[in-house]
Amino acid sequence: MKPSASDAAYWRAQQAEIRALVDYHAALAWEFRALHEQARALQTQDDVSRAERRAQITALVRGESAVLDQAQHVRQNFQRLLREHYRKSDGKTPRFTHGDGAPRARRRC
Repeated sequence: MKPSASDAAYWRAQQAEIRALVDYHAALAWEFRALHEQARALQTQDDVSRAERRAQITALVRGESAVLDQAQHVRQNFQRLLREHYRKSDGKTPRFTHGDGAPRARRRC
């Protein structure tokens, strides 16, 4: 049975949303690593008083926490989309494709 145009549009929209979530997650991971490196660099500074260093590290840790919260939200949205995608495919293994419609190889974790 050939999928209808609305089904194809739905799959394209879901795949675009999944790609956007993956890109957003990658950006959050980069931001987290940058904040973590800044916190590590602060620990080795000799010219900053202990109280100043603690205040700066606390601010960076709060930033890391916010990034992790956002990443958790992205992960939950991604899982929701995958569940919907799986449900819409009538229980069949979902097929993910490149933008050109060619099947994408499954990755092993």
